[in-house]
Amino acid sequence: MRKLVPVLITILLLWTALAWDQWVNAHRIMAGPDNETMLYRGYNPEQVIKEFRYEGEGHSGGNSEGALHLIKSMRQNRDFTPRFTMQADREPELLNALRNDILFRMRNAGMKVVATHDEADGAFTYKYVFGSSTGSITVQAPAHEVTVRRYPVPSGLDDVVLNIALEETWTRPASETQWWMAMVD
Repeated sequence: MRKLVPVLITILLLWTALAWDQWVNAHRIMAGPDNETMLYRGYNPEQVIKEFRYEGEGHSGGNSEGALHLIKSMRQNRDFTPRFTMQADREPELLNALRNDILFRMRNAGMKVVATHDEADGAFTYKYVFGSSTGSITVQAPAHEVTVRRYPVPSGLDDVVLNIALEETWTRPASETQWWMAMVD
């Protein structure tokens, strides 16, 4: 019987650890319309950028998306990195158009801008809140990109890459907080 007690304790501890892990996984927050703002879900800078892209030159872009799914909150991020050719003197106009588009989308969604940060080069960041979500969107000034070509860039044009980062954290509302959430602190 004395040899059986340590074995039973070990089995009980393993079972408890396994049950806890399954419980945590069952209560993780998953991405969906209930925990993403309209800005996060639907933002794409392409509509604005296509007005500034020079016709006849190539363009490309990359988008990435990621999330950290926890029990009390979820952190998501999206990045846009379009590369295109544009008239060099229109860069401030592009940044203003992106700023106006983002502010329009935020106002239409009922989001509250709680902080802004403007850089000397035209880059900007908006921090916002909406319901149980807090987030930020950062637009960097277009960076001049050296592109290997068989021919030179036509006069007055520039190859640029634009970096736009969108980060959002959704926290489970207090109305959903139950006694078991205190266990995961």
